[in-house]
Amino acid sequence: MDNYVAAYKHDKALGAEWKEDITEFGQDSHASNQVAQKQYEADWNTNGVKARDYAKAAIADAKAMRPQSLASQEEIRVDVKNFVDSVGSAA
Repeated sequence: MDNYVAAYKHDKALGAEWKEDITEFGQDSHASNQVAQKQYEADWNTNGVKARDYAKAAIADAKAMRPQSLASQEEIRVDVKNFVDSVGSAA
């Protein structure tokens, strides 16, 4: 019976030690996560904002560069007719 009592006391002491270790691990993990969150926020406030602003500017530039015809519809019709006539006379 003495061995059972000794084993019980040992298990109880070991359980208390594990509880302390788990608590310490949880506190360290929480502190590490807070540091990481601050780093992510700092990165967003520099690089993330720059990337977002660059994307907005690129979209605005793309919209400004929509295709525009330099020739009028009549000029295009005349060019097509001349092309067709010249191909027809070359054949």
